[in-house]
Amino acid sequence: MKTTTDKPESDTAEFNPRVFAVLIAVAVAIGVLTLTGWVTGSRFLTSIRDEYFPMPPSTAVGLLLTGGSMMVTVLWPKNPVIRTISRLINIGLMVLATIIILEAVTEVAPGMEERLFGLKGELNGIPLGRMSPIAAVLFFLLNLALLVFHGSRRYESWCRNIAVELSLAVLLTGSVTTLGYLYGTPLLYGGDIRPVAPTAGLALALLGASLISGAGNSAWPLSYFVGDTVRARMLRSIFPIIIGLIFVDGWIESVAIVEFDINPVLVSALSATFFLALSALLIARSALKIGGAVDQANARRDRAEERMQKLNRELERSNAELEQFAYVASHDLQEPLRMVSSYMQLIEKRYSDQLDADAREFIGFAVDGSSRMQIMIRDLLVLSRVSTRGKPFTRTDSGQALDLALANLAVAIRESGADVTYDDLPELKADPTQLMQLFQNLVGNAIKFHGEEPPRIHISSVINNSEWVISISDNGIGFEEGYAEKIFVIFQRLHGRNDYEGSGLGLALCKKIVERHGGRIWAESEPGRGSVFYFTIPLKGEEDGTQHD
Repeated sequence: MKTTTDKPESDTAEFNPRVFAVLIAVAVAIGVLTLTGWVTGSRFLTSIRDEYFPMPPSTAVGLLLTGGSMMVTVLWPKNPVIRTISRLINIGLMVLATIIILEAVTEVAPGMEERLFGLKGELNGIPLGRMSPIAAVLFFLLNLALLVFHGSRRYESWCRNIAVELSLAVLLTGSVTTLGYLYGTPLLYGGDIRPVAPTAGLALALLGASLISGAGNSAWPLSYFVGDTVRARMLRSIFPIIIGLIFVDGWIESVAIVEFDINPVLVSALSATFFLALSALLIARSALKIGGAVDQANARRDRAEERMQKLNRELERSNAELEQFAYVASHDLQEPLRMVSSYMQLIEKRYSDQLDADAREFIGFAVDGSSRMQIMIRDLLVLSRVSTRGKPFTRTDSGQALDLALANLAVAIRESGADVTYDDLPELKADPTQLMQLFQNLVGNAIKFHGEEPPRIHISSVINNSEWVISISDNGIGFEEGYAEKIFVIFQRLHGRNDYEGSGLGLALCKKIVERHGGRIWAESEPGRGSVFYFTIPLKGEEDGTQHD
């Protein structure tokens, strides 16, 4: 036989087997004591008081079977033999409950329970030994909950939630019937129909609570009571006291006054005084807990703000140092590269008559490599300064930013025969220079990577929730969807340098500009069918443009 470790790992961390077992044990003990009372003739064990309706043997047996089925259903869900037996018990009890309900509804003369247990007699005109239809409904709901508790693995969460809701209905109804006896209100435990015994209502409520416990702490309603949140701690403190007060008040009203012949007015005055004092104590305790939790939260927030300020200062210092390093490195590297390129060209010019074809080719390689390194250093410097040298965000006409970008690309547009069209573009909260760079890079790429036909490029925009989505579509060579993320990585190229010029930093620069503005950038493409690049800009940006650095 498997042990409780057979439970799914996701449940063992949140399931409290001790609480679950105690609740079932108490409910089963009530059933055992009731059966003992019927065997020994002890009326106290079957109904607590002579005037209360006793729990029938069929209800006591149902408690034993339901409690046992619940224990194995929750603790050994993967054992096929135990699971099959448990389900047969559940179905059998549901059939029994259905028969009892139909007998009560149709007023058919019963005989099943009398034949099984041989009990006769009446109490206040109600036959003894017959289960209340209310208890039958609760048994039906409880066993149905057990059947669906471990339902389809695909819908396990839904099944468990349904089981918990059914169990909650049993818990509430059983509690109400018990309170009906405490407050002397027959309507709550049966009224004109066959009543529920107080011990039966209590035991069924305990079984409902145990199945809710078996669902785990993350399931509703236990999720409200578990954890270190203020809400959970308050509920754990107040809820049991309120429930206790309800039962104590009911006992005083219906039992203590009658049994001990106490003046009802005095009892009411003392009860009111006691409850007011207890309410004041609860309010004071709650205030202390809430105040303590708020103080702790404020202290944690202050510490977090101090750490954040310290990190911001360190980040600003680091950014300044990196910017200085980037400037010095780029400036110091540019000079020797220019010198290498110049001297190689001078060698080629001065000793051209002494150089063979291989030497001229080698010199060409050196000059070309030096030029490409200069371009890469320049682009890296531009990339590093997107955040640190960006201008404040202002109301920017994106149409004007596109016009400036197209003016810078005029030669490329004319030479390629590109047709660039665009819709009315919105005003954005943006850095005007960087928005122009963004358009220039994306439109420039669309021109560069065109197919056999002249480039056709269209720019449009739409509002999606709280952001503008701007798209640049083309009829170029496109690319595989698998490269949609790779193209925005620094120095990543999909084509050789001999096929298309460039440093491989253009789209990385676009991504950094868009992210500085709090947006996203992505692309959709198909080889030979063109590409569409999208980027978003929030409708509401920050004035200084530093929140996304």
